Amino acid sequence: MNCESSQSCNPKVARCSLMLTFLISFVLTIPHSFAQEAGEIQKWTDITGARTIEAKFLRIEGDSVVLERASGQEIKVQMSKLNLTSQALAKRLANPKAFEKKPSTAKEMKPSDGSNKNGDGSAANTSKTELIPRNKSAADTLAFVRAEVEKGNCAVLADTIGDEELGKLSKTLKVLSTKMNKSTFDSVKSLFKRSAKVLTEKKDFVMNYPRIPSEVKPRLSAHYDTAAGAINEVSQSPVSDYQTWTDGDATAVMGLIAKMIDVYQTQVYETELKLKSENADSLKPALPMFGFLTTKQDIISGQIKVLSENEDQAEIEYVSSDGNKGTAKLTRINGRWQNATPAVLPQG
Repeated sequence: MNCESSQSCNPKVARCSLMLTFLISFVLTIPHSFAQEAGEIQKWTDITGARTIEAKFLRIEGDSVVLERASGQEIKVQMSKLNLTSQALAKRLANPKAFEKKPSTAKEMKPSDGSNKNGDGSAANTSKTELIPRNKSAADTLAFVRAEVEKGNCAVLADTIGDEELGKLSKTLKVLSTKMNKSTFDSVKSLFKRSAKVLTEKKDFVMNYPRIPSEVKPRLSAHYDTAAGAINEVSQSPVSDYQTWTDGDATAVMGLIAKMIDVYQTQVYETELKLKSENADSLKPALPMFGFLTTKQDIISGQIKVLSENEDQAEIEYVSSDGNKGTAKLTRINGRWQNATPAVLPQG
């Protein structure tokens, strides 16, 4: 949502959006003290945020962190009683090598110079996950997609995105995976899962956080369960697996995005309608399919249909998310139907 480009943007909705961002960042605090050395005095805060002590980190023993006060006194604190930032700091100081960035090489950062091309010069499918049966007619493919979306499996729409777009995303995922090793990734993943658990089980604690302005709490409360569900969804998805990134599994990532739009953006949209928000229409879910954005209802109702088909070429008619009709030319590459022009990816 861009308030600068829309005069009708509701300030209350904008503040709510900012507070949702704050809420997520609050419970998903990633260690920010990686450059500090174990021999220095650090600040350690309990899970409530009410108590803080200053002490040197010594070691981790079982489920406890051993600290040393300035007086030389050693104390043990249960890891679970520290907030997420302090827990992450203790793990980093206990095993700093696990959090070192994996150096990237010039070769990893350079374009592939055709490595994402087939023998005929067309873009190769670099996605790993196959969600739609291959080598079917365009009509059968649309029927399959329609049936899956009607069942709530909007993830299949990721398999309609063009090879060129999936290839770019795949390369990005692989490059990003070189920036951290598996140990670091798993540590962040663990924090993410615990954060989802905190959001789910400690709603009253989070909502009573003193820095949340009282005037935005009603709307924030209305969206709270949606935010908690979305974070939990990501923590349980293939995107939270290191292998997805190293494999560059773009289809799995885009499948999650399509699912998040279908489930969680729909919830946000419906909540904003109930709150009679002036900005609700801008939050209406739009799903990516064969290079255009459409609605779930238009997919299910058969508004996307084949106009003509001849071997590996087809033309379809669709209704875009803004209600306008259009046509798109599809081509079948390696048994997979995709738009002959670059696909429209959903904007964050």
